[in-house]
Amino acid sequence: MGWSEDDKRAKLRGVPMNGHDVRAPVSPGDILAGKYRVDRVLGVGGMGIVVAATHEALDQKVAIKFLLPTMVENGDLVRRFLREGRAAGKLKSEHVAKVIDVGRLENGSPYMVLEYLEGRDLSEVLKDEGPLPVALAVRFILQAIEAVAEAHANKLIHRDIKPQNLFLTHRVNGDPLVKVLDFGISKALEEASAEFALTRSQSLLGSPLYMSPEQMRSSRAVDERSDVWSLGVLLHELLTARHPFESDTIPGLVFQVTMEDPTPIRTHRADVDPGIELVIARCLQKKADDRYANVAELAKDLEPFGGDAVRGLAASIAAVLKPNGARSAFASFSDISGVSDNPLAPTLDAKSDPDLARQLEQSASRSREIAAKREGTPEVAKEPVGAASAWGGTQSGAAPPRRPLSVSYTHLTLPTSDLV
Repeated sequence: MGWSEDDKRAKLRGVPMNGHDVRAPVSPGDILAGKYRVDRVLGVGGMGIVVAATHEALDQKVAIKFLLPTMVENGDLVRRFLREGRAAGKLKSEHVAKVIDVGRLENGSPYMVLEYLEGRDLSEVLKDEGPLPVALAVRFILQAIEAVAEAHANKLIHRDIKPQNLFLTHRVNGDPLVKVLDFGISKALEEASAEFALTRSQSLLGSPLYMSPEQMRSSRAVDERSDVWSLGVLLHELLTARHPFESDTIPGLVFQVTMEDPTPIRTHRADVDPGIELVIARCLQKKADDRYANVAELAKDLEPFGGDAVRGLAASIAAVLKPNGARSAFASFSDISGVSDNPLAPTLDAKSDPDLARQLEQSASRSREIAAKREGTPEVAKEPVGAASAWGGTQSGAAPPRRPLSVSYTHLTLPTSDLV
């Protein structure tokens, strides 16, 4: 469900679109906090809106993120949005999109000021270029891991790693630079209340494709190994433009993630080294204890496939991560925000959505029936297909279909590329 041309024009005028109130709480020319001049709207998502602005004293471009007007009505969500912005602002890695400032407008609407980035997110890269060369994909993943490692070292778990949250820009010398977006922000934006159940479902559509089995069951049950799962899914996608689990419905996806083996990457792309396939397979183990214990271990196994450009990066990641002790020391969102529960993290708990709860229960019943009857999972038939890429390099075979990946929520289907 993409925006129509009329919707896009309406977005710039600041009026409702598609039946949802997505009006920006500011207008072009407004001055925020006495220093940020609003320039234009950059994007709108299920929960937030992002505008480009200029720091007048420094003549510096910034991006400012707001909650949508309907979300501002939830006072607890507003407080968590601001707390999470402050937590994200503590991360210093060059691979983290910097949070510069947080504050409130006069009407109480919160905002978050971030560094302005020029480039594309990795979902756009995949759409434009198709599957990436192995060394380049590994390079992007390792850069993302360095950011994730710093978050883990600070007892923060991202929980929403996906192509839309990895932004490809460039260093001054032209080298590619991946920035991880929404550290701590995604946890505060994915669920509001029963009143906003439909909006929440829209915003979640991009996330279940990358959720670990334990996160689908409960956001409170996750630790750093849930991010390891998401990184494995992401690497598979960067190399094939496909997902290891694909379904047209959320219940079908939940069943695959929790019960089925992932499609081996060499089924979609025959030229991938078997070692890469083993790394992804370990990331996607159903039991968290069977995955990499931390991202430093993952980086160590990936580095040999990234070429000279990533040499020594695994050691740097290990130094950033440092020993963290027991996993119980990891902060949940409740530790950060001072509340007793964690209802705002991305999850499929469906506490506020009866329709989704019913579908998930049907999927769970089907899973139990099949698990009771079958003795093993049938082997997936392999049809090796190479991956032609606009990034260059010799790769055998034809590229797999580059169709928009989407999942359905009852009558609603939203391509992941439409999410912000």
